[in-house]
Amino acid sequence: MKICFAIALVISLVSSSSFAESNGDSRVPDSELTTRYPIWHITYDVRPDGSYTETQEWSQEILKDSEIENAKQTSFYFSTSVAKGEVLRAFTTKKSGSRVEAPKNNYQVQVNKGNEGNSPLFSDQTGFTVVFPDVSVGDTVEVAYRVNNTVPMFPGQFSVTNGFSEFVAMDDVRVTINAPASMRVRYDSSMMSAHDPVDKDGIRTWVWEYKNSHPKKWVKAEQSGILHYNETPSLRFSTFSNYGDIAKAYGSRAIPKAVPTARIRALAQSLTTGKSTDKERAKAIYDWVARNITYAGNCIGIGAVVPHDIDAILDNKMGDCKDHATLLQSLLAAVNIESEQMLVNAGDTYDLPNVPVVSTVNHVINYIPSLNLFVDSTSSETPFGMIPTRLGQKPVLPVGNYRDGVTIPPQAQYGHTQYMRTRVKVHEDGSADGAVSLQLHGAPAVSWRASVRPMPKGNEDVFVENLVKFSGYHGKGIIESKDDASELADHYQFGMKVNINDFITSNQAMGITIRPLVGSSLPIAQFLGDVFAPPTSKDIVCSGGKSVEDYEIEFPKSLEVLSIPKASSVNSQFLDYKASYKLEGNKLTVKRELDDKTPTNICSTEIIKSYVKAATEVLKDLKSQVLLKPRDELKYSEN
Repeated sequence: MKICFAIALVISLVSSSSFAESNGDSRVPDSELTTRYPIWHITYDVRPDGSYTETQEWSQEILKDSEIENAKQTSFYFSTSVAKGEVLRAFTTKKSGSRVEAPKNNYQVQVNKGNEGNSPLFSDQTGFTVVFPDVSVGDTVEVAYRVNNTVPMFPGQFSVTNGFSEFVAMDDVRVTINAPASMRVRYDSSMMSAHDPVDKDGIRTWVWEYKNSHPKKWVKAEQSGILHYNETPSLRFSTFSNYGDIAKAYGSRAIPKAVPTARIRALAQSLTTGKSTDKERAKAIYDWVARNITYAGNCIGIGAVVPHDIDAILDNKMGDCKDHATLLQSLLAAVNIESEQMLVNAGDTYDLPNVPVVSTVNHVINYIPSLNLFVDSTSSETPFGMIPTRLGQKPVLPVGNYRDGVTIPPQAQYGHTQYMRTRVKVHEDGSADGAVSLQLHGAPAVSWRASVRPMPKGNEDVFVENLVKFSGYHGKGIIESKDDASELADHYQFGMKVNINDFITSNQAMGITIRPLVGSSLPIAQFLGDVFAPPTSKDIVCSGGKSVEDYEIEFPKSLEVLSIPKASSVNSQFLDYKASYKLEGNKLTVKRELDDKTPTNICSTEIIKSYVKAATEVLKDLKSQVLLKPRDELKYSEN
């Protein structure tokens, strides 16, 4: 199990609050707290058309020097074209009780807007920053601001999610939503106190409260992992009946823009000339979009859900995820290849909450039914036929032909493989000359191409030297052979020659471990890095793969090889490993092969335990040593 990354759930929130992980009942002593929020009140006033006004008010008490820099300023953001924000009040209450107002010239506003009143092409954002005056330990900063969103993201619809951390001291958290009583809504909450809704003058009011005066203490980082929506103080509120409604609302404005124009048809034909199959044509189109349309993922507001016109995307050769997906769908349709846009979460979320909230799907990709392929052209490094690692095994919302339960396949399907062949000639002084070749497939190939592609000519020697240094040796080298890295492909070959200054210490008896001369994308050791970490209590993000390391090491005649490791074999449900060692004269041949059979991108605690048990045995073999001594010990002792 190659652990991709350990994550905490971070949801894209309308408010500035965020989720954090739960981790036992240990509490932070008051004397160790760095900050405390006496109040945090959020109010949404929703209008019948789905537009709304958001008001936030919070105060933060500074308890340690380490928190002063963070507390000196705060920012909020909104769509320049459809919203207006204002600071209602901002001040610092000194420890003595005196109040220092933040002067107006402490308000910093950064606006992205089009020239001469025109709409901006991609960034439609205003950032409002408040700088608090004279902040010291014991002071409390307080701000209240309001954002009036005059146009709903989707007509007639409203949704929001808020989350709060169990690791931050908060004395009085309250979220209030006021909406027309006639609105049909769905909502749920976790670890927050929900009041019964109250009706008055045609407005229904919902209130949730949360108190965390004695926050949990982050004790064991190994309890990191995938956090689900119901595992943190949070609430979700939505007028959408189901996720199909979200897909439909997005598609109503996106799909019409994907209808091929004469310009699109001409471009598609030029890109696919000479291509005889749908797969070849789709790959040619995908490659062109991924390479030529710069990804600009910075739209908010209405721009977050309405693609630009195709001509604007082509003219500027730039677009965010929805623009990429719409352009790709249009080009494919122009050569009679059906495709769909798919909404997905590009962050750390691997499930969908029961209440359908728009912010849980913040990215758009494509699916080609005839090829059964998901593709994401915003990832300019990912070849056709693969999907970025962060999207593996996530639920998606099909746009145009919605159906429940669609999930991106896990990454194991790509056959991630690295074959490393190493030939070493060791000299009497302990230095060594070596030749290393790599054959890569899947994610390792993509990673390596991404590393090599931007390398300037003349920097190749420095690149190899850094690879040697990364592996713990000192030396230099040259690139002997390499594939053209410019192609978007799932395979790559690379060869280099290296000179190692410190391969062994040759004037005394020693034991050496067999390990790579250079850093690489998928060494065997990478599968075993967390074997001795305390067991996690949560699911983690993971992936499988295969790594083969083939060594031939020739020692000088001045050294005697006393002992070599025994052959090793490990077989388990999720991991197979075998290693062989053969000595002929002073030439040692080693072959190690690890096959990580993890079939999923989400590893349960049960999978982790099983895997770790087998991986521990593999690690023993990697730590085994070849024992050497000088043949003429007296000669070396005199030196």
